[in-house]
Amino acid sequence: MDPALFLADLHRKPASLRDLAARLRAEDPWDFLSPDVEGVILLGMGSSAYAGGVAAARLRARGVRAVCELASSDLQPQWGSDTTVIAISATGGSRETLAALDAHADARVVALTNTAASPLADRAAHVVDMAASVEEGGVACRTFQHTL
Repeated sequence: MDPALFLADLHRKPASLRDLAARLRAEDPWDFLSPDVEGVILLGMGSSAYAGGVAAARLRARGVRAVCELASSDLQPQWGSDTTVIAISATGGSRETLAALDAHADARVVALTNTAASPLADRAAHVVDMAASVEEGGVACRTFQHTL
């Protein structure tokens, strides 16, 4: 972690969130999802998993069957082909997240990432851009909020 670069990353948060809000007003990056999704499994590590846990709780509050699992866990739910797996990785290269997709070969995979040209994006049916840009300081301060 580089304190000076982290501070610069923090200073970019307001503009980054304004840009994301404008993008979300202009288009829905999730419009490809069917409103009758059977189940959602969010996978990630670190701050991606923390944000996924909040998103899963929000989905459950709206009546959607949703969980968030650490990608490193070998205890992944097996809900079948009607499941949407949202794999979260800012870099799109998290080894654990990529490996976890092997357990969900029948599911529709969505990559939520900052890196459109990444191994995770290559394995996904759809890619949703976090639009948080690279965080030079080494701490995921914008990507956490952009994941939500």
